[in-house]
Amino acid sequence: MPTIYNATKDPYKDQGRGPDTFGGNSVAVVKSDTVDFAAYPKGLVVTAAGDLVVLPLGAADDGAHLITFSAIFAGFIVPFRVRRVMATGTTASCATIED
Repeated sequence: MPTIYNATKDPYKDQGRGPDTFGGNSVAVVKSDTVDFAAYPKGLVVTAAGDLVVLPLGAADDGAHLITFSAIFAGFIVPFRVRRVMATGTTASCATIED
């Protein structure tokens, strides 16, 4: 039987969630050179080391605004919000940080 969230164990349940709070959920990222996330996540965390190529949240989709992080480690948190993790050039695995 799957476990479920138990609010009685969460001392922070009444605190508001915002862009500066820890995430409460996550999903593995599906890399794509053409498709943005269905909903833009709060952040990204690297789960397996490698290279990571991202398209920032507010950047034009023109190829000139891609950011490459080289040889990053598991646990690295991308320092800004992104709308897409590129398949081309990305060897790292990552997960979203969501509320």
